[in-house]
Amino acid sequence: MLKFIPARFEVEEHRRHVYTCRECAKHDDGIDIKIPFIRAAMPNTLIPGSFTTPELVAAIINAKYVCAMPLARQQQEFERYNVAISRQDDVQLVTALRRRLLFASLSADAGNHAHSRYFTWG
Repeated sequence: MLKFIPARFEVEEHRRHVYTCRECAKHDDGIDIKIPFIRAAMPNTLIPGSFTTPELVAAIINAKYVCAMPLARQQQEFERYNVAISRQDDVQLVTALRRRLLFASLSADAGNHAHSRYFTWG
């Protein structure tokens, strides 16, 4: 038997607690001192400042380049699942990822082909 389970979206929440020194705060007598605080780091993302997870990026890139699905059609598919991802967000995501992958490949090849020229087409 083969069972099909449709795609689903899950929201990941990352909560960061901020800790301060209570003793330092008690001794603040109106003097402008900096009270130290500690905050946990956020998990790394593929694209800094992005809301996407690696799974979502993989799905968008797979649909665009493997299944030949334009970003406009992907946006309509997201809307069917009540997920609001604009086409502009998709374009920025794909562009940022292409730049990052291109930079990584050029950096890796820089030592091998010092006098080579690279041309890219968008």
